[in-house]
Amino acid sequence: MGGITLKELSKLAHLSPNTISRALNDKDGVNEETRKRVRKLAEEHSYRPDMIARCMRGGKSSMLGVIVGDITDRFFVELISGVEEEAVKESMILIIGNTGESLARQQSQLDTLLSYSCRDFVITPVDENPSLIEMLRKENANFVIADRIITGATGFDQVSINNRLDSFRAVE
Repeated sequence: MGGITLKELSKLAHLSPNTISRALNDKDGVNEETRKRVRKLAEEHSYRPDMIARCMRGGKSSMLGVIVGDITDRFFVELISGVEEEAVKESMILIIGNTGESLARQQSQLDTLLSYSCRDFVITPVDENPSLIEMLRKENANFVIADRIITGATGFDQVSINNRLDSFRAVE
């Protein structure tokens, strides 16, 4: 048997959808007896919140988009693993995209994630063009550029390895 909606749960409990939501989210204004009864009903009927509806109401999702150049590359596997470890702490869900180093695929994945109200990203850009930064700023996205350096743009978070310096040190 599948789960029920918040409205269906409110009818079963003879309470308003707002009271059901407040009880399930530990908000003020609900006595402990009602809170326990609502949680029991929610569990019995496999209630799960509709995250898409929540995003539409609040304008913020709990998704973190991670877009990498080559998902089979060991570096990107480790990057995704580290990002996922931190995302779990923030109750965020990772959505992973693989560009295959294609600018068209990078743009398509960003467009798709933005259409689902994802506004948090870790991206390894396909190229060094600062237009990616401009587009993300226009979308009011929170983002970190990883692994690759984008020149000609300032005022954003960037995490990268200095491969030239590391190569120089290795040769020494």
